[in-house]
Amino acid sequence: MEKKRKYTFDFHQRWEKILQILRTALFMVVITTINFEVNASAQVAKVSVKMDNATIDEMIKIVRTETNYRFLYRVEEVNKYGKRSINLQDVSIEEFLKVALANTNLSYEIESDVIIIKPTEAKTKENEKSRVIKGKVVDDKGFSLPGATIMIKNTTLGVVTDHDGKFKLELPKMDSIILLVSFVGYETQQVAVSNDASKDDKELVIKLKEDITQMEEVVVTGYVNISKESFTGSSVSVKRDELLKVSKTNVIKALQVFDPAFRMVENNQWGSDPNALPEMYIRGRSGIGVKELDTDKLSKSNLKDNPNLPLFIMDGFQVSIQKVYDMDPNRIESMTILKDAAATAMYGSRAANGVVVITTIPPTPGKVHATYTMTGTLNIPDLSDYNLMNAREKLETEVLAGAFIDDEPAKQLDYTQEYYNKLANIKEGVDTYWLSKPLRTVFNHKHSLYLEGGHEDLRFGLNMC
Repeated sequence: MEKKRKYTFDFHQRWEKILQILRTALFMVVITTINFEVNASAQVAKVSVKMDNATIDEMIKIVRTETNYRFLYRVEEVNKYGKRSINLQDVSIEEFLKVALANTNLSYEIESDVIIIKPTEAKTKENEKSRVIKGKVVDDKGFSLPGATIMIKNTTLGVVTDHDGKFKLELPKMDSIILLVSFVGYETQQVAVSNDASKDDKELVIKLKEDITQMEEVVVTGYVNISKESFTGSSVSVKRDELLKVSKTNVIKALQVFDPAFRMVENNQWGSDPNALPEMYIRGRSGIGVKELDTDKLSKSNLKDNPNLPLFIMDGFQVSIQKVYDMDPNRIESMTILKDAAATAMYGSRAANGVVVITTIPPTPGKVHATYTMTGTLNIPDLSDYNLMNAREKLETEVLAGAFIDDEPAKQLDYTQEYYNKLANIKEGVDTYWLSKPLRTVFNHKHSLYLEGGHEDLRFGLNMC
């Protein structure tokens, strides 16, 4: 009896285990079937989309109305890839997503009836690798700038250029890199670096422009530059740009415009002497009959004994009026006219008639530069205001005035013959415009060649006009 009871108990335990295994197997079959149905539904759902110049967000809204899928994404993330066109007919949802997200950094995941669109995570070692940017900083003339500062915008990362103006910057991977390059006396410049790391081997060349600011106005006396506020004398300063606006060929004529006290007088009673220089003075004349004072009337060295002539100082040295008269205005940096006792205190009795201080553009050290300047002027006589008769109109006027009529038959015959001779000449094309005969079209040209060079200690400049 005891043995039978034990056998019945073992059989019951075995049957419980079999039922548990069957329940587990049935549950697994149901789960697999549900998953299969979900995947099958994803494959079975078909969409048709045809849009031109539409954003990804607009495409997804159309597909959402045709299917039971729900989409999860950031609108600004998908719309930053701009607009595109799509034309699909009866395709699966996955094919639609592949076409819509093509050429973007977006990926998708399908979880039941939810589609998640998100940026693709960078997993390659290349994206994690730091970048090395090399370059050189120079000025607008190509000279290197040692000690220039290169900073990454919105960061504290930066380096300083070496004695050759070169730099090497190592930085981690960043979405965008903007370099801030600065140097004393130059404008700070922003340089955008390409996101393509393959171009890092190419050296950047960054050119800085000089920071031209409005400087304090000074008076150049030839000895020292004095602030205009502290200078007690009477002076007029003219810059190069202002001179060129008035005259591109003659410096002396241009000065008359800026200072009424500076006058240039041409004495017409001596005729058109091509070798004579015009007389000039500041604040009136101190002598008359100055033509007899010229040592050599046929030389351009005249006027040196003229009692009205002001003193000309160029870069600290006294020069002749001939040098100033023939000078190329493009070489002048500034001109200052000193015309009172302050000039006499500096230059003595030589400055009794005033002083003209000329500052030229200094040569560029380290290189030899050749500058050629040609200034041309074209003078054309304008006779459009004169409405004169031509040959035919003049002959008709003479006929109406009775110039070819006479009471005597012999003279009348001569007048008639003269009329027909003039008429024949007119028909042959004779029509002389006598007003234009003494006039002509003139092209004046002035050439200047300037060579400059040297270094910091010794500079030279050679001017050939």
